[in-house]
Amino acid sequence: MRLGDVALAVLGLSAIACSGSSAGGGGDLPPWRPLGITAAPGEHVHPTPYGLNAGVDNRAAKMAAKLVLDIGVNASVLIGQYRPELGKRGFHVIGVQDWVDCAVDDWTQGRDWDGNCRLNNLDGLPHGDQNGVTPEKSIMNQVLQTLTAFEQLYPGEGWGYFLTQDGKGVRWSDTILTGVSHCAQDSACFAHQLRVGRVVAVAGPSDNTCGKGAATADYDPKDPPWWPIVDTCDATHCCLGHIASWIDAPSMTPIDRYWGVVGMVDTQFGADMLSMERMSFVGQPVNITEVAPPYGGSHRLYASGIGHVSLAGYPVETLNVVFGVLPENLNPTF
Repeated sequence: MRLGDVALAVLGLSAIACSGSSAGGGGDLPPWRPLGITAAPGEHVHPTPYGLNAGVDNRAAKMAAKLVLDIGVNASVLIGQYRPELGKRGFHVIGVQDWVDCAVDDWTQGRDWDGNCRLNNLDGLPHGDQNGVTPEKSIMNQVLQTLTAFEQLYPGEGWGYFLTQDGKGVRWSDTILTGVSHCAQDSACFAHQLRVGRVVAVAGPSDNTCGKGAATADYDPKDPPWWPIVDTCDATHCCLGHIASWIDAPSMTPIDRYWGVVGMVDTQFGADMLSMERMSFVGQPVNITEVAPPYGGSHRLYASGIGHVSLAGYPVETLNVVFGVLPENLNPTF
């Protein structure tokens, strides 16, 4: 089977814009075999078929049986890669990447523009006029080919656990999508089309230009950090035409699996908060600098004194909460 056919088989769908109807259906696909890790305890990191890296660390007290997909953008500082802080907490981690760095928020192209480009990166199929990524280079195929190759090369590391029983697809419901900034938007947009286990959007998701910039005070629902949304945009108002349509689309992933983390000094603060509001993230915004984990159960998290940074810039307790780290793995000492 050609790689393009593999990618289409995994998708099981025709080209669907992120702004349109949800792709696929059904619930979570349970594992068909045990995780089955027999490799010697240690950190096992390997290059993927796409020039990035992936790994697992089976010194963790208990394996999570979850696959984190760290999304990056090709030829940029946002590189998808193995994250040792997640490996130590029992996760398998694969770095994946967009091959086209979408020029988002060009509202002259319409509300579907952002989502169409992101979805073309995901599946390699045409979305609107976005077709710069082929199925062979799509993120879905990157994951499939990496899992397939690693199961053959490193059978004792448990990579095949995340494949379907016939080996032709990925069990997306045991994956976690994560990314920073541009790739935070990717994570949330992709989860609208794939039913995944969790989304961790850091310094995002935005894909709108309605925010008032960095926060000047704690979040106040009576005075939200975005401009009022009206029919016509101007300097002190926003309009629907400046909000990507995928944000308002149905999601294949249940919304209680989405998490957003943003810093108050981040100029995207207001835009990120608006996206979380429109997608109905769980809870009300919580300042994690002032509230102890698990932050009252909220999935809308922000922090004082933090700008546009990765999760490494936040307390380690935040990482443990948003990724759902098992109690046994909260404080690795190796």
